[in-house]
Amino acid sequence: MKTCFVAGSVDLVGCGSGLRMCRRSGGKRRHSVMAAVDEEDDPMLADIAAMKKRMEVKKSMEKSVSGGIRAKVGEATSGVQDFVSTLLLYNFFAIIFFLVWLAIGAGMHFIFGNNTLLDPWLQIWTPLIQPLLGVLMLGTIISGTISNMR
Repeated sequence: MKTCFVAGSVDLVGCGSGLRMCRRSGGKRRHSVMAAVDEEDDPMLADIAAMKKRMEVKKSMEKSVSGGIRAKVGEATSGVQDFVSTLLLYNFFAIIFFLVWLAIGAGMHFIFGNNTLLDPWLQIWTPLIQPLLGVLMLGTIISGTISNMR
C-alpha cells in the first residue's frame, strides 16, 4: 500500500517494506529510510483506512437510494422548469422594453415638457406592468425551488 503524508517540508512516502522520508531544503531532497509502518501495527493508519471504507460505503448507499428518487423528481420537473424558464425569459425582455419606454418618456417629459410617451405608460402601469413584475418574481422563486428539488 502506498501512503503519502505531507507535513510542512517533510514527505513520508510508503514503499511496501518501509517509509522513505524526504526533506526539502533549498530545492534539494534528502532521503533517509524509516522503519516499516503497517496498518496493523499503527492504530492511526488502521483507523484512517477504516474511515475511508465507511465513507465509500456511505457514498455508494446515498447514490443508490437518493439517485433513483432524484431521477424521478428530475424527470417530472424538467418540463415544468423548461416552461417556467422560457416564460421568465420573455417576461424579462418585456419588462426591459417597458423600462426603456419609461426612461425615454421621462426624459421627454423633463427635457421637452412633452407627455406623449409617459401618459400611455402610466395608464398601463397597473393593469399590465405590475402583473408582469409579479410574474417575474414568482417565476424566479418557483424556478429556484424546482432546481433545489433536483
